[in-house]
Amino acid sequence: MIKRLTWFLSGVVAGITGVAYGYKQVRAKAETLKPVNVAKGVVGQVRARVDDVRDAVREGRDAMRSRETELRGDLGLGENESEIVSVEPGRVVVLRSYRDRRPVRKRA
Repeated sequence: MIKRLTWFLSGVVAGITGVAYGYKQVRAKAETLKPVNVAKGVVGQVRARVDDVRDAVREGRDAMRSRETELRGDLGLGENESEIVSVEPGRVVVLRSYRDRRPVRKRA
């Protein structure tokens, strides 16, 4: 009889422990799946992606500017100069322009 009582009490303790552990796990998962918490997670992910895109655009623009500077150096153009080359059958037209970086004043 003592053996049966021991096994019965062991089963009850194991059952109560398992139910308590399961209840705790379910409550924690339910908390993470609340609409407010899900929205916060999505907003955080979107912000991270926006930052990644912003960094990629910035890096692309920097690469574009450095390549443009390199090409201008190869053509012998200064920072305020540009060159347009038009190739048509029988003729080549090269136009150079010099941009003045001074601010334009409006007439009163």
